[in-house]
Amino acid sequence: MEDSECPPVTVEGDWSPEQNKTVKNKLQLYFQSKKKSSGGDCRVEVEEEAPTASVFFRSQDVRERVLAKKHHEISVGNKALTLRLSLAPGGEASQSPPSSSDVASEPAADSKNQKLEPEKGSSATNQKDLESGPRSTAVLLENVQENLSQDLLQMMVETISGLDENDFSLEIIWETNMAILIFNSPEDAEKFVSVSQTNSKMKKLGLTARPLEATKSIRMESLPQTVVKDMIELWFEKHWELPEDVVMIPEEQAAIVTFMDPKVVTSICVKEDHVMRSIAVKLYPYYESLGTALYGKERPAWKMPKPVTEKVQRVIWKFLLQKKMPKSINNQMDPHFCSVDLDHPEVKLSPLPSFLKQKGLTAKDVDNWAEVARAAFCRLMSEYTAFESDVNTEAWKAAEKEVRSVVREDALVDFDPSRDVVTIAGRADDIKKIRAPVENIILKLMNHVQRQTKSITELLEFSPAYFAILKEEGLQKAAADISSELKVSFNEGTGKLSLTGLPEEVYKTKSWILERNMSMRKKQLNLPPSLLDYLRSVDSTDMSMNLFTSQGISAVYCIDFKGVSLVGSSDRALADAESKMKKDLLVQTLDVPDQGVLSQQKWMDLNRDLLDTYNFSNKKTVIIWIHPERIDKVTVAGFSNPVKEVSVTLRQFIEDYSQSPPSSSDVASDRAADSKDQKSEPEKGASATNQTDLESGPRSTAVLLENVQENLSQDLLQMIVETISGLDENDFSLEIIWETNMAVLIFNSPEDVEKFVSVSQTNSKMKKLGLTARPLEAAKSIRMESLPPTVVKDMIELWFEKHWELPEDVVMIPEEQAAIVTFMDPKVVTSVCVKEDHVMRSIAVKLYPYYESLGTALYGKERPAWKMPEPVTEKVQRRGFGPPRGEAQPTAQFPKAEGSDC
Repeated sequence: MEDSECPPVTVEGDWSPEQNKTVKNKLQLYFQSKKKSSGGDCRVEVEEEAPTASVFFRSQDVRERVLAKKHHEISVGNKALTLRLSLAPGGEASQSPPSSSDVASEPAADSKNQKLEPEKGSSATNQKDLESGPRSTAVLLENVQENLSQDLLQMMVETISGLDENDFSLEIIWETNMAILIFNSPEDAEKFVSVSQTNSKMKKLGLTARPLEATKSIRMESLPQTVVKDMIELWFEKHWELPEDVVMIPEEQAAIVTFMDPKVVTSICVKEDHVMRSIAVKLYPYYESLGTALYGKERPAWKMPKPVTEKVQRVIWKFLLQKKMPKSINNQMDPHFCSVDLDHPEVKLSPLPSFLKQKGLTAKDVDNWAEVARAAFCRLMSEYTAFESDVNTEAWKAAEKEVRSVVREDALVDFDPSRDVVTIAGRADDIKKIRAPVENIILKLMNHVQRQTKSITELLEFSPAYFAILKEEGLQKAAADISSELKVSFNEGTGKLSLTGLPEEVYKTKSWILERNMSMRKKQLNLPPSLLDYLRSVDSTDMSMNLFTSQGISAVYCIDFKGVSLVGSSDRALADAESKMKKDLLVQTLDVPDQGVLSQQKWMDLNRDLLDTYNFSNKKTVIIWIHPERIDKVTVAGFSNPVKEVSVTLRQFIEDYSQSPPSSSDVASDRAADSKDQKSEPEKGASATNQTDLESGPRSTAVLLENVQENLSQDLLQMIVETISGLDENDFSLEIIWETNMAVLIFNSPEDVEKFVSVSQTNSKMKKLGLTARPLEAAKSIRMESLPPTVVKDMIELWFEKHWELPEDVVMIPEEQAAIVTFMDPKVVTSVCVKEDHVMRSIAVKLYPYYESLGTALYGKERPAWKMPEPVTEKVQRRGFGPPRGEAQPTAQFPKAEGSDC
């Protein structure tokens, strides 16, 4: 090679000035490639204003070879660009120094390096790894920067390896700054790694190359939710080899499948698209050291997610800034690849540059970044909270010092006089501790200030009777519910009710009282004079309480010149009060045939003793009254029981001390009825279960699988049977009886049954799933269905006798329109059940083999799939929400369980 440059070759093409830099690099790599342009060592300079470049070759022979080639073409921006070559005017070689920005500034060294053997000791570790395992055709390029285009990297590999672009594949993993080269042979890979160690362009761009281990794993994609680990293992075992491990990734609808031998991966991944039992799946070689699969041209190109905003309550935002929390928050958001900008309450969440450089990044990760970042930030912000309290300026002045002594440095206190609101913000745990004390302080001082300046007093005139009814209706509770500091008092002397409190409290209480007052009812009573005298002799308020209010009746009685009247909160209350008076109060009149008795001292002493006995200082229960105009009568009035007892004593005295003979009448009758319940216990019966001895009958083609769990799909069970039996899915039938956790397999021959049962005893999948298998006896019974009510047992026997054989027994099941038909020989059942649909004298019936040990027939594909009934509700009357007070309470009657008190 000569030291000086040859005269330049002029290159023209249709490119724009904006493409000058790209075209320069493309031309440099193109004219350096012997395979592409017949070129070699050269330097390229591009003119600024025109689509023209000058190529300076260092060898005249190379220059002539390039000019001899008729067609030259490069690719720029996915478009083919045809190049036109011509000799530059003049024959002098250009001596201009090479540009410092040139991508390839040391081509001569590169050309030499391509011919050198690797130095001893270089890449010793990688060579050792390759010799210990299978030789790999893959090379890993590291430190691939974002500004390095794929075209430039492709041409660099071509130059170093001396291969054409069709002899290797290049896949760049931008998120981890790596690229993978897959060569056609291990020799090409080893040669590239060796030569690249001393290549100046590799060193200038900071690239390193090392052999990539032969992968033992495959990534499966596009897996539906129904596919489980066992199905994948069985599929690979059937078509290639049993995997060493399967890791399911349901959130990505994918799985990582690992084998012992890398050759299995190579044989599987000759194509990407596969079908697993009608399920289209994609398979890619997976490199654990890279944390990703190789997708080739299908590799997704991720785009950085856009920033999002999240609004933070202003007072919390101010607290975070006051406590200098932005750095801590950003540190906590780092694991979510999120940067937090807290310059404004509208917080900006942006993805970190390292987001796209994660290992194992998926489209779901990119699509969900904003949602994940928002959720993480909201969780972080949930550690902070704020609350508001209404407080005017005057009250806040009185409360501020005390509030700040409670809050201290744990929270931010912000008072807004324009809204008369104070806001406290801080960590949720701290706010939880200080909220109640702060609110109590503010509320106490607000009330104190308000009551000092705004309290009023209202006076309402009421009779004691009305006030008593209001108390019974809940006046005190209503006032306390409105405000605990509202003062309610009644002066019986003046008959005035006083209400003292804030205006809204007083007006609410007054409104409550007036509403009750408007609904008051009054009724005049017509009572005997003696009872009227009794009521006059007692305190009406106390008596009303004893008779009415203590019994939940909102009523009182009043006595005026007209007599006795009832006052109540409603017509119902008046009716209840009147009924109560009639029931509890009584008047009895005694005849005195000898008035001389009434003048005796003993009579007077007896009267005094009886009144002292039945009356108390605070309660009078009875009076003895003699009408001034009818001295032959003595009247006893008051509460019923005392009146009766006093009347008996007085009547006896009158009879004993009167001149006329006493009269007596005794009326007494008592009746009782007893009833006894007789109980009897049902007699106990005995039952027995018959079992079939398989060895005594014909060899069966059926196998019973037990312990079939609900989460075991039919597809998985089908594949297990295929693997154990070595048969195709068309060589047996599978019917699952979900209600009893069993399945029945019907094979074509008894030999298949015996083989399956034998192999299944030691099968690991069967043991793992808890499945057991045993031969099922040959069925001797048939279940007939779709039988109309007109079909009787004799018709069935005659029909079977005519076409096959007389049954041993027929059991009719009219409620199911079915029958169970049993024969002596199982072969009859086999011959009958070759088909399901039959016609018995124009009646379409269905016949299925019936297994007494299973308690069911086998229906094949027609087996009904039962659905769990929907729950139902029944309304029960809620306790305490019965009819109004005083009405009869309806009761629900339930049958009493034997031996129970409930």
